[in-house]
Amino acid sequence: MATTKAQINQCNVAQDNAMKQFNAGEKNAAAKFNAEIKNQRAQFNASNRLVVAQANAQWRQNVATLNSAAKNEANRQHVMTANAMTQSTMDQIWQRERDVMSMAWKSHESAADRANAIIMAQMSADAQAAALKAQERAANSRSIGNFFGGLLFSG
Repeated sequence: MATTKAQINQCNVAQDNAMKQFNAGEKNAAAKFNAEIKNQRAQFNASNRLVVAQANAQWRQNVATLNSAAKNEANRQHVMTANAMTQSTMDQIWQRERDVMSMAWKSHESAADRANAIIMAQMSADAQAAALKAQERAANSRSIGNFFGGLLFSG
């Protein structure tokens, strides 16, 4: 009987330990689950805050652009009215400015092309002069070689 009682006590203690371990595991799992949910909620809120901030920034940018465009148009109309300009006069002013800029651009490009052509011509002349000098030295060397060769082999 004592052995059976000891075995029953041992079994009860083992069962009690197993239940305590199970309960501790469940508490840990619940705590982990709650922490994950809290983390996911924080990530979701942060992500949504970013989306809202980006949308607000885009909206403010669009409003600023529209305000600037409206202000620019109002200024243009004011200038035209103040100077009693017609659309034709404005077109002539813009065309004159385009022509001046085009002429400045083309003259700069032409000057650059001329400078490039001069440099290329100079480089070509230098290369030709170097080639002629090399040919002259080669001809002189051949003449000297022929002279000494004639002296050696003629006697």
